[in-house]
Amino acid sequence: MPDKIRFYFDESFMGPVAKGLRLRGIDVVTVEDLGLKGAVDEEHLTRAAADERVLATMDDDFLVLHNHTEHWGIVYAPMGERSIGYLVRTLQRIHDEMAPEELRNRVEYI
Repeated sequence: MPDKIRFYFDESFMGPVAKGLRLRGIDVVTVEDLGLKGAVDEEHLTRAAADERVLATMDDDFLVLHNHTEHWGIVYAPMGERSIGYLVRTLQRIHDEMAPEELRNRVEYI
């Protein structure tokens, strides 16, 4: 198990947020990095879990999948309601203040 939370960004999360976190030394992969753009939601959640990563998304379909799939955690931000700066600061705080096991099979609403 990783010591710190590592993130997996689905297609709904913006590149600038990943860049902002990476500049702060936080481990982030995106579906584009992995060549999984266009994959189904179940595949993203399964891949994130296999890599022991918390999935960050603005897609509310994951709120349903959460109840039916083991995962390393989901961070959910409603689409269009949060600025890039807010998302970077909030995800950094989650990374800095929470242990990976605290998010296991949970949804953190931001």
